[in-house]
Amino acid sequence: MTGSLGRWVSAGLSPALLSGCVAHDIGYGEVQSAVQERTGHQVRWGHAESDESADSTTRELLRRPLTADSAAQVALLNAPGAQTAFEELGVSRAELVGAFHLPNPSAEASVRFGEPTPELEIGVMLDVTDLVLLPWRKQQAEGALEAAQARVAAKLLDVVFSTKQAFFAFQAAERRVQLRQSLVQAAGASRALAERLREAGNIPEVALMVERARYEEARLELARAEAASTAARERLNQQMGVWGHGTHWSAVALAEPDASVESFADVERRALQASLDLEVARREYAALARRANLATVEGLLPELKAGVSAERQEDEWGVGPAIELELPIFYQGQGEVARAEAEMRRVRSQHHSLAVQVRAAVRAASRNLVVARDAALHYRDRLLPERARIVEETQLMYNAMSVGAFELLQAKRDQVQTEAAYVDTLEDYWNARAELDQLLLGRLVAVAPLEARSATAMPPSADGH
Repeated sequence: MTGSLGRWVSAGLSPALLSGCVAHDIGYGEVQSAVQERTGHQVRWGHAESDESADSTTRELLRRPLTADSAAQVALLNAPGAQTAFEELGVSRAELVGAFHLPNPSAEASVRFGEPTPELEIGVMLDVTDLVLLPWRKQQAEGALEAAQARVAAKLLDVVFSTKQAFFAFQAAERRVQLRQSLVQAAGASRALAERLREAGNIPEVALMVERARYEEARLELARAEAASTAARERLNQQMGVWGHGTHWSAVALAEPDASVESFADVERRALQASLDLEVARREYAALARRANLATVEGLLPELKAGVSAERQEDEWGVGPAIELELPIFYQGQGEVARAEAEMRRVRSQHHSLAVQVRAAVRAASRNLVVARDAALHYRDRLLPERARIVEETQLMYNAMSVGAFELLQAKRDQVQTEAAYVDTLEDYWNARAELDQLLLGRLVAVAPLEARSATAMPPSADGH
């Protein structure tokens, strides 16, 4: 995208300059193209087009079970954050309008009373220097618009990423509720069995108390899981910008990991080439260079005003040209030039720092994805089948009266706990994939270590398993 934004801006500015005005949605089409190229999603700016088409698309997406991609599409069409990002284009357009304006003429008049008639003097002046500086101001405003377009596209990618994170959190929360329900059922069965055995005098009172405590703890944990699921759903509603009937959506289940091995060849180079953060820094540097050029020319160029002056003396008018010239003898704009050059150095250093951050982040994200995928596959292919076989074998031993019912129920509880750990690992996997995708789409993210889970893992059962 390094050269594409510049070409889009040039193409969008030319008609505006030729017509002497600036389109109210200037830069919008360029941002639309940039986001669609990278994500395949549509974006909408409410200031530039009606809501009818976006509302229809949103309703259609919400009628079907949501995926991470469709949730991100809904957010781009509706979320307030997306509309807020677009308003930066409005600010840049205002600066562009200000850069293109022609200077207003100034008029002055004076009257000197005397004999036989008062003397009247009238002058109209136009700031010629402003006209001369117009091309430099235009170039600076164009550079600022290019940087604004890259920033807006980057913020829209943030909307996509945060929505996907919220979606994965909701999927995991829903699955944890299902697992907690299984634990409540198992604990309830264990408590009921303990009550019957206690009535028969086959177990001590303390054993019954343990099973009752386990059941009550399981119910509390289920309530917490349901509350967490509701909070995750509302967070996703907020990210998508939906309310009312728009919140009555369903979502697909948390998907299994992809067993295929990703290729990370040239991943750093790809991330650097796609980086919108680096693009913003480059565009800001170019805009500051144009500002420095403007400050230099403005400081060296005399402030020239030209116009017409008319004077009436003894009922006769005299008309002639008038010139006002301010010579840049004591100050030539050194402060403005120095400030622009210092900001250029700051942005250049920032560009170097961002490049280092992108490289480090993409390496960390790649490693996180590999580790999370391997862990998820290990749970799916090794640990979960082992737990299932343990339950099957314990069931056979129970049928043969080699073990008691409590041992069988405990085996099932352990199986559910392993499934809960698998859900945590799946959430890590999909978040790691989203982080790497975001970096390759061109937006820098803070890559968190896998230990820093977004959701709380299920605590161990009362007996420590």
